[in-house]
Amino acid sequence: MPILLTRLLEQLNSSVFVLLGIFVCFCVLLFKAGGWLATWREKYTHHDTRIEKTEQLSRSTHDTLVALSAKIDKIYEFTKPRSFARSKPYSSNRAWRGGLRKDQG
Repeated sequence: MPILLTRLLEQLNSSVFVLLGIFVCFCVLLFKAGGWLATWREKYTHHDTRIEKTEQLSRSTHDTLVALSAKIDKIYEFTKPRSFARSKPYSSNRAWRGGLRKDQG
């Protein structure tokens, strides 16, 4: 190492300073890029975990909504006045054979 320093001091000119300046700039740039990369990874790792949690929540919410929709459809079919599920066969349904009289209904 001392030999290298003595050789540099012997041939001290502007090109040595330029090379040293480029080397220092490269080291600083490399250090900054490592910091930027670390913050970017931390930011988007958190973002990816949030996206995964949201996808899981949306899947479970979708399943819940489908089940609720099916239950509501069943409740509606069994509670509406002229539902297909509660209707009698066509031949025995008096409303279709001439209607109900006012004193029957």
